[in-house]
Amino acid sequence: MTKRSAPIEVWYRRIGKASVGAVLFLILVGGIVRSTGSGMGCPDWPKCFGLLVPPTEVSEIPADFFLAHPEYSTQEFNVFQTWTEYINRLIGALIGLFSFATAALSFGFFRKDKRVVFLSVAALLMVGFEGWLGKLVVDKNLEGGMVTLHMLVAMVIVATLITAVYFAASHEKSEAAQRPVGMPAHLSWLGIGVVLLTLVQILIGTQVREEVDVVAASMGMVGRDTWIDQLGTSYSIHKVIWMVVAGGLVVWARNLLKSPVSRQVKFFVYVILGSLFAEILFGMLLSYLNLPPVLQPLHLLLAAVLFAAEFAVLINLLGVERVFRRRSRKNKIEKGLLLLIK
Repeated sequence: MTKRSAPIEVWYRRIGKASVGAVLFLILVGGIVRSTGSGMGCPDWPKCFGLLVPPTEVSEIPADFFLAHPEYSTQEFNVFQTWTEYINRLIGALIGLFSFATAALSFGFFRKDKRVVFLSVAALLMVGFEGWLGKLVVDKNLEGGMVTLHMLVAMVIVATLITAVYFAASHEKSEAAQRPVGMPAHLSWLGIGVVLLTLVQILIGTQVREEVDVVAASMGMVGRDTWIDQLGTSYSIHKVIWMVVAGGLVVWARNLLKSPVSRQVKFFVYVILGSLFAEILFGMLLSYLNLPPVLQPLHLLLAAVLFAAEFAVLINLLGVERVFRRRSRKNKIEKGLLLLIK
């Protein structure tokens, strides 16, 4: 029999899930910023050209801004890029509010499950760290490696929030939960391997994106049909690893769908398969159509969604395994005591 949740617990799960969605949406917006060359649309942080609200034309920029930042000129102002980067920052601030609300609501689980509180507060701190990294990215003018680190922290935030929401939701489930008969124990280990490989693939893909920016800048943003030919080893590794990831995911998904897993897990498995198919399609189109800008952020978003869905399945499997092991130990102890009594 399921337990009825208190209102604060219900709201925690809602806001927690919204926070995960907001982070994924920010990754899409960040990809748009990158593909449109808007990363330095606001050359300072947290303000934009020294203003709280970005300018719409050069005349609105304070004169002393260019005195304080002689490296920028009036010719570099692009209203589209400025407002694209500004919207990116606004969404980042919104995620900060979501994360704060999630952390605040998590204290409703303080007596029931302190892990929820710890993970929620950790996610809030990481969101703050991510904002600080965003400032460094601007200060260092999109320096190589900083964007990849930015992406890594975003993925860790997603994983942390998914884990916290899972722990919160697990208290509604029956205490009699156990590993269903027929579910192979090795699925969790296979899932760990696939999730780690996917994360590595995402980070290498971010490195490839940084290389594309370097090549594009060196060619004055022209000759797009030759950019891929000038990419380094990261691109070659990226092309190889995706085949390993795809193969591992197909095997994992096939075994999961054949096992007696929950409807929630099956839903995420279908999300994994759909995202994988679309990700492969977009990757091929990016390669054969000379990196069309419209596909770059979508490719990045699908990778993040794929990772989130994989992690959601994995945390469910690990949770079931944990309950199964605990109950197995309890049964062994009870049997041992019965033997001693006899």
